[in-house]
Amino acid sequence: MVFLATFYIDAGHGGEKPGAKRTFQGVTYYEKDFNLQIAMKVREFLLTVSPAQTIYMYRTTDKNGNLSVRGQDAKNKGADVFISIHNNSITSPSICGTLTLYPKTFTAGWETSKNFASTMQQTLIDYLNTQGWNMDDKGLMTWSNSSGELGVFSGSAPVPSCLVECAFMSCDGDIQKLLNPDFITDVSYAIALGAVTWLNKQGFNLSTPVRYPKKEEEQPFHPTRGVFFPLLFLGSFAVFLYYLNKNGTSFNKWIREVL
Repeated sequence: MVFLATFYIDAGHGGEKPGAKRTFQGVTYYEKDFNLQIAMKVREFLLTVSPAQTIYMYRTTDKNGNLSVRGQDAKNKGADVFISIHNNSITSPSICGTLTLYPKTFTAGWETSKNFASTMQQTLIDYLNTQGWNMDDKGLMTWSNSSGELGVFSGSAPVPSCLVECAFMSCDGDIQKLLNPDFITDVSYAIALGAVTWLNKQGFNLSTPVRYPKKEEEQPFHPTRGVFFPLLFLGSFAVFLYYLNKNGTSFNKWIREVL
């Protein structure tokens, strides 16, 4: 039996709420921009999953938005998974790596969300390090704001939910990775793969995301492409010269008569 899945992807922060900020080598970078790059790539990879899935994006531009409405929106849209994409920053520059958060233990369905977060974190670390990124595994963490505040998870219960902190912007090694398009591609693929892996454990039968999505369909190479019309012109001109010569008229004479 085939079950279709509904994914809800949140590119954390946005607009006037930039999230973390880091000045590196004289340039200031904002978390919201990295989050959006990754979220859009995650969507690109999820679009390669078959059968075709439903994918909702909280934002696809630098949109400002309330952090606490995103989880509720995912629930309203019937999401099977809710993934909020972020990048971390702390005062210690020596702390680097990837971690995944899940809702507080008083939240309905938190055990399922923890299970989802665990699969996501393991997939991220396994895939990224297979690709040679040497990411530190910072493990799982429950949402750690004030006891009654759920942040991005507000209203999402019981939708299986996780928040991925892809890297630490405060770490020199990690910020350099975030500035590398290959890392953005790899971490995005790992998130898509983690979501699909977990859903398949729940009984879905989704194909693995395609690592290198095809761009436009390329036409097969043909040896005469691009030279057909020049060859046609030269052939016609040769026939024309042959006709003039047969009638005892030189090309120069013909030109003078025409002009």
